Amino acid sequence: MILLLFIPALMLLLIPAASLVLARNSPLFREQKKLSEGVHLFNTCRYQEAFAYFDSLIRNGRHNCLTFYYRGLCQTRQGNPNSALFDFTTALSYDNSLPEIYLERGKIYLASGDVDRALYEFERSVFYAHGKRADVLRYRGIALIEKGRYFQAARFLNRAVELGDEEANHLLMTPPFQNSFGLSRDPSGSY
Repeated sequence: MILLLFIPALMLLLIPAASLVLARNSPLFREQKKLSEGVHLFNTCRYQEAFAYFDSLIRNGRHNCLTFYYRGLCQTRQGNPNSALFDFTTALSYDNSLPEIYLERGKIYLASGDVDRALYEFERSVFYAHGKRADVLRYRGIALIEKGRYFQAARFLNRAVELGDEEANHLLMTPPFQNSFGLSRDPSGSY
């Protein structure tokens, strides 16, 4: 009788444990682990070395989303926006569900003055991030400001603030939002 209760209880414990193990071993996670040397170079601002690392992988046939994404990031940091767009677009051909790629493409379009395309990229980034990344929401708000759609921009910036984005809060404390619509507050709670 105890055995009949023990087996289902054991199964209930093993199912969540197995799902955690499988999530940690997703193809994207494994690939990122393999690229950790290049990612470390990028994170320590050694962009030329990181570019050489990822470029070498790509030239040797290691074509996947992350190699093109990180090479694109290196291109961006080195001031090559068109090459970065090429790499980001290629990365999307391998996995089109990473909000980071749309965010980076949107930043490039925004910097070049193509606000409509930037807004489109930020919208896709918000969609794939499920509205839970403050930086994505902030950039969408910035693009909406550029379009003159202030009320919509305030909504996205406020959502970014709710997620802890101080830069979005700073934007809300400056014109055209300062005390307009009753949306912006300083941290002390006064208007």
